[in-house]
Amino acid sequence: MAGDEDYFDSDARKNNVKYNKFVLDKKRVKSPSTDMVRAKFYRIRKYQDVDGNETTYSDVLAPIIFTLYVSKKKDIVHAVKVSEIKPEKIKKFFAKFVNSKTDLIEVKGDSRALYKKKIVHSPGVVDKGYRTYKLSGIKQIFELDMDETELTPANKQASDINNDSQVKNR
Repeated sequence: MAGDEDYFDSDARKNNVKYNKFVLDKKRVKSPSTDMVRAKFYRIRKYQDVDGNETTYSDVLAPIIFTLYVSKKKDIVHAVKVSEIKPEKIKKFFAKFVNSKTDLIEVKGDSRALYKKKIVHSPGVVDKGYRTYKLSGIKQIFELDMDETELTPANKQASDINNDSQVKNR
């Protein structure tokens, strides 16, 4: 798609190095199927794809995702692979989720409605950054505490993520 170069670097390492500077803390998730929630940042260190191929990443290259939907019952995670998108461009995406009254990132409502209202109108995210993962394929993952002020534009600065958005698996 035209304009993709505006959103993506050909070298994923460049984005990861930038995003790693925004990580304030990380902790290993013991059981992705019971502990992952939506509206959180995660770093996938080990993943087994649907063909059975297992990939292990170093911290420098491990994908950083922001979860939009997590379902144990359906064995699926819908997420934005943040590390695929240039940090300058991800700010426009996260601005859509900032509640200007609370200065918090909020991910609320039904996942289909969320996709139609906020995701589909982000061409760079839809074309290359939107991912689905099998929850059972995630073998090692870390929950990240990110500096949200670095991920949102100055005119719509978020200070954190609304805890009410972080819904447990269904």
